[in-house]
Amino acid sequence: MQHNKDNKSMEAQQKFDKSKWIKNNGNDYPYRDDMLNDLINNVKLKEIKYDSLISLLGPANREDGQYLFYRIMQHRLGFFVLSEKTLVVKLNEDSTVAWRKIKE
Repeated sequence: MQHNKDNKSMEAQQKFDKSKWIKNNGNDYPYRDDMLNDLINNVKLKEIKYDSLISLLGPANREDGQYLFYRIMQHRLGFFVLSEKTLVVKLNEDSTVAWRKIKE
């Protein structure tokens, strides 16, 4: 049964597409979770400049100092957030990408 779930997950994955990445429906981004694997594994983020990152991914949902937060998906019950998946990008002092990770 787990094998079928993995096959379904593979079918749902999409190549990164900026126009779909930035498309939102209120607070939801319907394509980001399906493109995340391709973005992490096949798109060079490390050491690119801040301006290039914003050009590629669009503005972050939140910035805090040298950290940028891109919401991937969020499960809510009314106004309460039950769980969230976020792409976190850390910038170096020279505004290049130091690392990126997924926070769940």
